[in-house]
Amino acid sequence: MYDILVNLDDQFHLDYNAWRIHRVKKIIQILGIDWFKGKTVLDLACGQGNISSFFKSIGANVIAADARQEHLASILNITTMQIDQDAPWQLEEKVDLSIHFGVLYHLKNWKQDLASTAKSSKIFFLESVVANTDDPLFEHNLYEEDGGGQNAYNKIGTVMSAANVERILTELGCKFQRYDDEDLSIPNKKLYQYHWTVTNQITDYKLAKDFEDPAIYGGRRFWLVYPNPSIS
Repeated sequence: MYDILVNLDDQFHLDYNAWRIHRVKKIIQILGIDWFKGKTVLDLACGQGNISSFFKSIGANVIAADARQEHLASILNITTMQIDQDAPWQLEEKVDLSIHFGVLYHLKNWKQDLASTAKSSKIFFLESVVANTDDPLFEHNLYEEDGGGQNAYNKIGTVMSAANVERILTELGCKFQRYDDEDLSIPNKKLYQYHWTVTNQITDYKLAKDFEDPAIYGGRRFWLVYPNPSIS
């Protein structure tokens, strides 16, 4: 069932294959496969569209969205939409579910984007790199080269604490469940760990050159978010 998530010609990184499978399996575990039939799913920062194709294959009506038109042009038989998540955006109608994977830390205006996602989604799954600190105000901007189309579209990303993400979600009136589950992690791959403990060892974070730098990097976090129904 998960073969459609595997792309042996992945232009970003072959580790993305296992990474996609682990995250999508978690979604199916949480919601159940039958939940998706007839539901509208927005796949944000969809890249080459493997996740979009998977959810279409199990009966969802999918919108694949990305800032880069060259990504969208390669996706066939799926509705596409160009969305620059560093700018304000909102859909005309809320989708049943948004998939917000691996893009938050590639945004400068990440708080604005969370607000846009909450306004446009009945629920959404959120996944991001986060810093190794539990400071609820921590965020640090980093310049990002293009990186073959996988880094910040507008060249500036942000590494923030999970506590800061949760603070903003709370301010937006959202409820959320975080999953620090070992089955999300890829064994022996330090950049794809969700089952880890914050140690607050970021003394030299201002010297970090990218989000993978040990001076700032903690791991990844995964949430199911329920926006406040009154958000419009």
